[in-house]
Amino acid sequence: MTAVNDDWSCVADATGLEATGRMQVDVAGRRILLIQADGEHYACAAHCTHEHAELVDGLAELGTIECPLHGAVFDLKTGAVHYGPADQPLPVFPCKVAGGRVWVQLKEK
Repeated sequence: MTAVNDDWSCVADATGLEATGRMQVDVAGRRILLIQADGEHYACAAHCTHEHAELVDGLAELGTIECPLHGAVFDLKTGAVHYGPADQPLPVFPCKVAGGRVWVQLKEK
């Protein structure tokens, strides 16, 4: 379903994300996690930077996501590590919903 428009890639139908609050998609060879939480839409790498655990089951609230394996907490807007053991930021990407679709800009913030 990927369509590109001015560096933005259409990666999913917004109704699927609204129904589940999160979904993983593959975009240009990258696994991206889409999250809808606290009225915002986020896109980030799907794996923790500590030991590459999948973040899809992580707790997402207050603009952060917590890795379900060791509890590292990342800022979903900036990728900054709030709590270790991770010491590398999480890649995050601009994300928007327009025309009933979820769009991600693949350049990291």
